[in-house]
Amino acid sequence: MFGHDKIVNFFDRVILGDALAHAYIISGPKGVGKKKIANWIAGRVLSLEKIQKIDKEEFVIHSDLIRVKKDEDKKNISIEQIRNLRNRVKRSSFEGGFRVNVIEDIELMTQEAANALLKTLEEPGIKNLFLLLTSQVKQIPDTIKSRCQIVSMTRHTKEKLREILVVEGIKKSEQAIDLARGLPVLAIELALDEEFLLRKKSEAKELFRVLESRVSERFFILDGLFEKKVDIDKKNVNILSHLNTWSEVVRDMALYNLGLKERMTHKWAEKDIEKQVKFLNIKKVFKLQEALQITLKDMVSNVNTKLSLSNTFLSI
Repeated sequence: MFGHDKIVNFFDRVILGDALAHAYIISGPKGVGKKKIANWIAGRVLSLEKIQKIDKEEFVIHSDLIRVKKDEDKKNISIEQIRNLRNRVKRSSFEGGFRVNVIEDIELMTQEAANALLKTLEEPGIKNLFLLLTSQVKQIPDTIKSRCQIVSMTRHTKEKLREILVVEGIKKSEQAIDLARGLPVLAIELALDEEFLLRKKSEAKELFRVLESRVSERFFILDGLFEKKVDIDKKNVNILSHLNTWSEVVRDMALYNLGLKERMTHKWAEKDIEKQVKFLNIKKVFKLQEALQITLKDMVSNVNTKLSLSNTFLSI
């Protein structure tokens, strides 16, 4: 299961021992395999010896599996979605056993939705299992966390990623493994999709372009990032992808500055990184990394990302 054997063994024990808690927060960075684990747990709890039907995201299709996630044209999980979930969990399951309720990216819930979920967790009904997935566990209200068991999924070593690619029947790519930074889902995507790999490189090169330009020119470059003619959801994904790549590259700058270049993710960009650190001392690199992390949080919180990003590059 993408190398998360300890988590698989844990849920095997509690399922076989009839010791399931009613709610688990499954936490870990995007690309670590949270949906894969949730899908496997759902299959085990619903007693599916062999998964017959899956959706386009390879999730189990079953009458007693409910999935809640942000609508494509929205920024948040709404209170209406959680109310609909509450109404369904009050009823008996279709097949008389457990009902599994998966909520993806729970950090995207509105405050009203979070309050409604809290009430649901306080009165979960009979044989309801809640699997709450998040890559931002610190943003989840303590009131919700206190009513769940937290399962943390962590990054893998490069050697583990190599093993996973072999198991999945995918040709090993050292460049994909470097760029994945311990994330098995991302490693597989990179190894399979050459365009994805090229896009990551393109995003990194855009950062170098911004850093090498005058302050007045930086705003025109950033405007181009925000004004691409795509729908709002694809635009947000594009910006988020850029921010994550830029954060990785700035981390590599810090490692290079500290004499740890063997630990860099973007080894292919070593000459560009070497060029940048001649002008950015370690203090400025850390300041830029901190600013990018704040911008990422602002995006999740629906703060004006363009303004936040512009302020980031004014800071250097």
